[in-house]
Amino acid sequence: MTIKSFAPGEYLCREGDLSDCAYLIQSGTVSILKTNTDGEDVFLTQLGGEEYIGEMGLIENRPRSASAKAITEVTAQRLFKREFLSHISNDETAAFKLLYRLSERLHLLSEEYVSSASQSSSSNLADNPLIEASTEIDKTLPSLRLEPNSKEVEDQLREPIIISQFPFFIGRELSDNEKTPPLSVHLKIQDTKPFRMSRVHLVVQKLQDDQFLVRDLDSALGTIVDGKAIGREFSEDAFRIPKEGASITLGGVSSPYNFRVTPI
Repeated sequence: MTIKSFAPGEYLCREGDLSDCAYLIQSGTVSILKTNTDGEDVFLTQLGGEEYIGEMGLIENRPRSASAKAITEVTAQRLFKREFLSHISNDETAAFKLLYRLSERLHLLSEEYVSSASQSSSSNLADNPLIEASTEIDKTLPSLRLEPNSKEVEDQLREPIIISQFPFFIGRELSDNEKTPPLSVHLKIQDTKPFRMSRVHLVVQKLQDDQFLVRDLDSALGTIVDGKAIGREFSEDAFRIPKEGASITLGGVSSPYNFRVTPI
């Protein structure tokens, strides 16, 4: 096992490369990217401490299915195949985490199937925005550009991301001893106590009319979209993003965690 360090913007691995090792993140955050038909990197999710990168390629003996790029300074343990298999064989916690991730991926694939089926059907399920949400990575489908709109977010995100998978969940990086939420959070932002953000704060959905919806997920302090408060303490919990885009603040008016989202 070897400890490797990566600077912000440096790739741990690239899509299509030989799967010769896996990485176990020790510190820092990494973005997982998929190349679309136009050769552009599309943001899929974000991973942090004690999460694996590249393990599926080792298990399946296939090339890398996505690229991994450091967002912050990253330290990771490099595990070649024999080391990786030995690691999960001798560490019950590591094996459980791996099984959990595999189960989560299967769940997401099931959601993709339901979503695709609902879009091709004219049944009465069409009025449900959760069923309408698309997870296809396709340049021909509408996407969202998400970029930092405050120093606190810019320090962590560093560069805009293109969202083409929906629903897309945004929340807070877990603190010590916090339980993992039941939903998979694609973008995790570090917050400090007293927390402004919730673990799973909001979801961005793509509706059947190719518009986008921001929905607060019962967060503690709510969400501000273009000056309008949404959440459990307010009259509405969702907001349609206009064509010109919107400003989104997680955690109330005084929160420093602000993004700009723009349909593209």
